[in-house]
Parts: sequence; C-alpha cells; structure tokens
Amino acid sequence: MCDSGYGNTSNSGFTLLELLVVISIIAAVAAIVLPRLSVPQSQPKPPLVAFLEQQRLTAIEIGRTETIHYDGGVRLIAEPAGEHYVLPDVRYVDIVKPQRSDYLSRHMLARFYPDGTAILAKFVIMERRRRGVPVAVLRVGIDPIHGEINYALP
Repeated sequence: MCDSGYGNTSNSGFTLLELLVVISIIAAVAAIVLPRLSVPQSQPKPPLVAFLEQQRLTAIEIGRTETIHYDGGVRLIAEPAGEHYVLPDVRYVDIVKPQRSDYLSRHMLARFYPDGTAILAKFVIMERRRRGVPVAVLRVGIDPIHGEINYALP
C-alpha cells in the first residue's frame, strides 16, 4: 500500500498560530524591556557643580564645616580650605537662599557640614548678554538634609 501522507497524524512541527503567539509574546516583552536597557546620554557636570561636590566631600572626609562665599564679582571661595572657583567674566550669581548679607563684603552661598548635611541653598548663575538682558545658564539647589547638589541647565 502506498501512503500519501494525508492521513498521517504524526507530523512534528508548529502550527502557524503557535508561531504567531510566541512571536507576539517575544515582541511584547522586548517592548517593555528594551527602553529600560538603553541609557540616555548624560551631559557632563558643569564645573561649578563639580567644585561644590568637591567641597561637600572635603567637609565629610576632613570632618570640618566648609562654607562657600561669593565675593560679588567672579569668585566663589571655599573656607577654610581656601580653594576658589572663578566664573567667566560675563557671568554672576543671583542668590535666592540663604538671604544675602554683606558680612566682610562676601555673600554666603552654601555651607556643608561633616555629617553630610548642608544649609538650604538656591542660586542661579546668570549671564549678561549684549542687549543687557540677563539669562539664566545654571540653576543650583542644595538639599539641606542629604547635602545633595541638584542642578538644571536651561
């Protein structure tokens, strides 16, 4: 007898429906997982933020309070370390918190404590443009509880 294969039920393989179900499950999982795997390109930290983070780490490592003052011109001075950061000459600091004071012709900008905390500080680095309209180029905030330095670029 000749078997033509029409009545043979021992075919091994997958049906089209089974293949489509598996492919759709894989596609759904990939749609959920792949966006979480791709890491967005982060911008490098502004030098001022790196300076502030260094002063915070110095306060923690050495065990002494570090205070950052703004001299009203172009310099930020860390005391008692004596380090300083110089702003480009077309930029200046607009202090939101703490309130400005003219003690020793300096304005306290930030203070970091040895336990990792800080004072609440908010300030904006402004840039003078040609037409006299100042523009914010960097916004900085310091969390008083954790001492974290948050910043936003426009």
